[in-house]
Amino acid sequence: MDRILILDYERFLCRFLPQTQKDDAEVLSKFNQQLGLELTKKDRLYRYLIRVPKHLQIHIEYRTSGEISNLVGETTSLLEDTAQKSGFKGNNYFALNSSRVLPFDVYEAEVHKRIMGSLFKQMGLSH
Repeated sequence: MDRILILDYERFLCRFLPQTQKDDAEVLSKFNQQLGLELTKKDRLYRYLIRVPKHLQIHIEYRTSGEISNLVGETTSLLEDTAQKSGFKGNNYFALNSSRVLPFDVYEAEVHKRIMGSLFKQMGLSH
């Protein structure tokens, strides 16, 4: 059965916020572009999201039916390598915040529920 592996990577990069310097913004932009290119090369990628609210967050989802420990390790290595190529200084930028594996049909139902909830909220209705 296909499953969705959801990984949330998080590292506190508060030096980029709130007073983001031009050089820091360029590093984040380059990292975002490069990571997108690297992730889309992965054949099991389902979806990814990169956000910088208070710190850098990367949400990656894979569609997989096999062993996940290698996929977690590969993804962490990919993030570290991409960060170095983009100009980040130091080591160990990313820490796995959480991961979970869901059956694909359960995941799809959860996504549809969120979409419907968002639509109802926009229409001023509650569900």
